[in-house]
Amino acid sequence: LDGTVTVNSNITEELYIKPVPKYNVTFEVNNTNFDSYYANSYCRIQYPEASTCAGVTTPTSYSAGTSGSLWASIPTGYQFVKWVGSGSGSYTGTNLDGTVTVNSNITEELYIKYVPSYNITFKFSQSTPQNSSVCASSGTVVEIDGNSYTCSQLPVTFKWSSTSTHSYSFQSLVGTQYPVRFSFSYTSGCGTYSQSGSITPTSNCTVTGYYQTQYLLSMASTPNGAGTLSPGTEWLNSSASVKISETPNSGYSFNFWAGTGSGSYSGNATSATITLNSPITETANYTAT
Repeated sequence: LDGTVTVNSNITEELYIKPVPKYNVTFEVNNTNFDSYYANSYCRIQYPEASTCAGVTTPTSYSAGTSGSLWASIPTGYQFVKWVGSGSGSYTGTNLDGTVTVNSNITEELYIKYVPSYNITFKFSQSTPQNSSVCASSGTVVEIDGNSYTCSQLPVTFKWSSTSTHSYSFQSLVGTQYPVRFSFSYTSGCGTYSQSGSITPTSNCTVTGYYQTQYLLSMASTPNGAGTLSPGTEWLNSSASVKISETPNSGYSFNFWAGTGSGSYSGNATSATITLNSPITETANYTAT
């Protein structure tokens, strides 16, 4: 087209041109339930022209040799399966963006399939239920897909595709602003058995993280250091029974125990058994001798 001419005489150049043929590209969908959806969405070759993707559509005309990648909008809840093409330069395969070269009239049929979604719920269960203030002050109970959820944010439900996989991880210890904490025991539901793992949904189900409630047993003496106490300050499971005892240090004599909390002991016995129905403080009182 850009050949070189040197004018050494009168010259005539005759230009020969011929029409470039055009071919039709038609898109179809293997699921007629989506005719109305595709009336407002498009299947197309990535090129300015586009044609709707509802059943057998009005073809779009492309110049011969036009080449580009296929594109289609996929409805929510469905998954692309394949293109099945007919005609020279058509594409058949499992790439949504397969390449088409328009060498003839072409038909591309879009195959899609339904992908079910399920409701997956995560729940927190504690051995001894606490009031809402304790729950509201808790730290992270579980991480789901990297996001943290506290006691007061549970249960929480997600709608997940059956083709997706999601991670979870329950914390070993969950603290609160109170002398109450929760210690991980086990999980159940949705085929889970581990403290952490992954879930690929197959049905609606609930994952429950079971925790043992623990209370703080606080041991003290007054005056400070006047006696040796057993046990020391420690966390114990709710409803646990424990024997407390004291031994006066040199220069002191024991008077009495002063206990606070459900299941605590108050009295002048040097040892006693308490039951942790709540956080408990036991204070051994002494007199200098």
